[in-house]
Amino acid sequence: RVLHVVNYVLFFFNILLGFFSCALRILLSVVFGTILIPRLDRTIYMRGFERFDRGHNTYLGMLVVDLYLTHPILKLFVQVMLELKVDNTHGMSPI
Repeated sequence: RVLHVVNYVLFFFNILLGFFSCALRILLSVVFGTILIPRLDRTIYMRGFERFDRGHNTYLGMLVVDLYLTHPILKLFVQVMLELKVDNTHGMSPI
């Protein structure tokens, strides 16, 4: 009988505790989300849900484009092709 009374009294306490815990968690999520918005290299979603973060995906796409545009072998290839094109305009044989 005492257990039922204690459960009845603690039920309302647990509801309040759960509500304040939820409110604190939402508040902390908003604060940390606001802090991490400029940091697109760090996603604000948990593991497995990163694909829903459009800013993070855009940042990763920019890194891929940056890799392709600054790749040393590709840059050398383009430089050689441009030099061959310039040599062809002066009437020289490319090979």
